[in-house]
Amino acid sequence: MHEDDYGIPNNMFGPVPDVFFATVGRVVMVASILEVRLLDLLTEFDRAPQDKHAGKSASELVKGCCAALVRYDTLFAQPAGQTLEGARDVLRERNAVVHSVWPNPRAHGAFGWRPVREKRGDPPDPTRPFESITLDARQLRDLISRSAALVREVDRLRERAPAHRLAT
Repeated sequence: MHEDDYGIPNNMFGPVPDVFFATVGRVVMVASILEVRLLDLLTEFDRAPQDKHAGKSASELVKGCCAALVRYDTLFAQPAGQTLEGARDVLRERNAVVHSVWPNPRAHGAFGWRPVREKRGDPPDPTRPFESITLDARQLRDLISRSAALVREVDRLRERAPAHRLAT
């Protein structure tokens, strides 16, 4: 049995082009930065030490940020809410990419599948046990670009937040 340079047997996925690994790696890396920036934003919104929210999932960070928007004027809160919805969507797409099994992916596109769960820890739904995803190179690049743009937008929200906080 042959292995690649990292010890992955050739029969595990089939031959995987390095560009596919590189693209998925970028999805992971940029989404990780987005999660850290969401933690920073929630810390700013909450005026709390960072460790209060450290370890929360991305969806919990987004929910916390959305809930905190009631403390801000509508000129800030409305576009911030749209940015947070975008972050939620991008992170959901990231999860689909990261948690899918990609049999025989190609540089130009790939088909993946994963077990479906309603909530973390729930068993799969026997009537719909798997979810599939088909992505091409353009869609993966778009996900990376949207994620990077959201990192910048969340940074801008954090910088602008203090000026828009309502008096309490």
